[in-house]
Amino acid sequence: MNFAKIQKSWGYWLARRAIRNRVKKDNDHYFELMEKNGVQVRRLDAEQRAQVDEIYGQYRHLRSGRYTYDTHELVYSATGVFEPTVMPETFFRLLVNPRMNLRIFVDSWKDKNYFETYLPNARFPKCILRNISGHYYDASYNMLTEKEADAKLRAFGEYIVKPSLDSGFGNHVQKMTGGLADVVKIFKYNFIVQEVFRQSAEMAAFNESSVNVVRLMTLFIHDRPEVLMAGLRVGNVGALTDYSPTKDGTGNAILGVTDDGAIRDVGYQTCGKAVKQCTNGYVFGGKRIPNYKGMCELALKCHERMPMCRFVAWDMVVAEDGEPAIMEYNLMRPGILYYQWVNGPLFGKDVDKLLETIDKLIS
Repeated sequence: MNFAKIQKSWGYWLARRAIRNRVKKDNDHYFELMEKNGVQVRRLDAEQRAQVDEIYGQYRHLRSGRYTYDTHELVYSATGVFEPTVMPETFFRLLVNPRMNLRIFVDSWKDKNYFETYLPNARFPKCILRNISGHYYDASYNMLTEKEADAKLRAFGEYIVKPSLDSGFGNHVQKMTGGLADVVKIFKYNFIVQEVFRQSAEMAAFNESSVNVVRLMTLFIHDRPEVLMAGLRVGNVGALTDYSPTKDGTGNAILGVTDDGAIRDVGYQTCGKAVKQCTNGYVFGGKRIPNYKGMCELALKCHERMPMCRFVAWDMVVAEDGEPAIMEYNLMRPGILYYQWVNGPLFGKDVDKLLETIDKLIS
């Protein structure tokens, strides 16, 4: 009996069950928020389910090709429009994303402390200090003693600290002051310290306290990468990060962005409630992302260096000088629900042809 093979098989099965359970828990939470906020929950009827099955059912023979109708129902509930080509979150996480982004590369490319190394020509928030596996470095990767690292932090009035390996949805991102001891007490090790990013006046108008982020998704399965869609995430009044919903699912907003950088008239809160203005009262319809063309060009140029990761979700920002920068990029769990609320199906109406291509990729 090959115990190594059995162990690997069990690990594969358990990991995928964990993903299914995680997505189900998230979706149940969204349905609950919708009901609490007066958003009508719409379930698919038999005919609608059949239309979804016609697209995705052909992959059920694959162990990871399972899906539920939850994502379709969440999009249908928020927008009032049923679209069978909506990408199911479970299907995306279990089949699509792992085939497009090989895990061996994802694990090595996701460390924020090495973003500037991998993409040296891109602009990121300015680094002050790095902690890599408990060792301290400056922005240029010169090693520092704890005393030198402490002095470097104290030279700044305030700064931003993030875990370098996982801070999705703005988790654990903090604005801090003072010395190294306070940072280590909270973050331990594997973190990055950056200067406070100053966004452009146009972006600050959506919400001044948070750095408002454009989630720009690019796909690289043909000759060159291409932009799929973009959505602007706007924080709540007084919040530090763009993802800052209150417990009832209100607070922040996700806004759709057209191909030429215009903001769509209707956006959504994380509870699925449609809105036409930000929490600060700013009416966003018809406004534009400054230098959106430059933002797309930067993302595509960077993606050209990453052909082994075919799907990248870039978190893009616009600096005070109007130039785009990359806050971070996401390779493994980018989340696709919000952006299908504001823009429609992730891969458009030709999803079946795209899935045929993805199914043939090396997994």
